[in-house]
Amino acid sequence: MQGLALPALQKLLGRGRRQITEAVSVEHWLCDAAGLGDGAAAPLAAISFLGDGGSPGARAWLRADPVHLRAERDQLLLDLAPAATLNADDAAALVKTLNQHFAADGLQFHAPGARRWYVETATVPEVTLVPVSALVAAGNNVDALRPSGRDAMAWQRIANEAQMLLHEHPANLAREDRGELPINGVWLWGAGRLPARINLRYSRILSDDPVALGIAMLGNVATGAPPASAKLWLAGRQADHGRRERELIVFGGLREAVRDSGVESWRSRLEDFERDWFAPLLHALRREDIGMLTIHALAQHGSLSAEIIRGDLVKFWRGARPLAAYADLGP
Repeated sequence: MQGLALPALQKLLGRGRRQITEAVSVEHWLCDAAGLGDGAAAPLAAISFLGDGGSPGARAWLRADPVHLRAERDQLLLDLAPAATLNADDAAALVKTLNQHFAADGLQFHAPGARRWYVETATVPEVTLVPVSALVAAGNNVDALRPSGRDAMAWQRIANEAQMLLHEHPANLAREDRGELPINGVWLWGAGRLPARINLRYSRILSDDPVALGIAMLGNVATGAPPASAKLWLAGRQADHGRRERELIVFGGLREAVRDSGVESWRSRLEDFERDWFAPLLHALRREDIGMLTIHALAQHGSLSAEIIRGDLVKFWRGARPLAAYADLGP
């Protein structure tokens, strides 16, 4: 937080009614907001596939996200960032190889997006898997993250065989020729079937996150991508005559910035949010263009929520704390 100039965010957090709770992933927070219970057991892959434009049907689904694995000394390390350079053609070629090999197991892999892969199966495995949101940056030790549960060994076998299949795949050899790291593994998580329709307290959800979009579709509420700035969002509300009572906007850019490019990229994105979102929203609160703003910051070491209305902004005794005071939450 040192050296960041974020006065609007600092005021919103300082004057708002804050609550700090244990760390929770974006996916698990969304599940709680949707009334789906413990996010650790939620069928996040099926929800995500729905949000990615797929039709989950009655089959069981897992996310099978493409990753780079490298052996280092006596451990296997996992890195998500190389998938950011994966193109659709290479993703299709890699998935085709997986499907040819795993057809006998009744598995079918899908890649609606180059960076998000899925695998469908007839039954829901009894296995506990670590979600991809828990893998913040390069260097995750796979040994500490292996699956557990009755079916853990079967799915560990699938992950191991996928690694061997992809290791010297022509698409990966071409990536290495281009100076890119190979995609030589899949990360499995989010097992389950699509739940029934849910009730949401939001009138619209805006996000590029497929889990958020899938939850919006299950709740039968309006959805779409976030606008580029709060000014555009506010203009849209005015054009709609303010009929939307409560909206949720989910941003994943900060998490992805850390994962793909490191802390400096995260700092730069946070400065963009200050300019494009926090400062205009602070101004909108002062003008009463919006009635209430709630900020949820979900970080690696804790979760911070701050609820702010216009009257809070004049409560000077709630000092605007330096951002360093929240640094323990991590990027």
